This record gives sequence, C-alpha cells and structure tokens, in this order.
Amino acid sequence: MPEYQGQGIGTVLMENIMSYLKEQVQDYSYIALMSAKGKEAFYEKFGFFKRPTGEYG
Repeated sequence: MPEYQGQGIGTVLMENIMSYLKEQVQDYSYIALMSAKGKEAFYEKFGFFKRPTGEYG
C-alpha cells in the first residue's frame, strides 16, 4: 500500500526473513523469490539476483 512505502517496513521484514533463513535452512537449500517487475533492485540488496529474462520457470 503506497501509504506504507518508504518507511523501512519491507527492509525490516527482509532482514528478519534472511536472518531466519541463515539460521534455519541447510546450506544446500535453494531459496527463490519472484518480485514484481521493476522492484528487483530492492531484493538484490539481500543477495537475490535479477533473472536474465522475464519468463517464469
């Protein structure tokens, strides 16, 4: 929701998720995330990368 954007809420959520994953998930696990188009840069800050194409799969 636009009225909640830019307040750091998403960053706090992602920091908590990433902390949980680092503590609880096995090293050989594969974590995938599909973001809304145009929002990839936000998730790249957390180690995710942009797919080379816009295709699913």
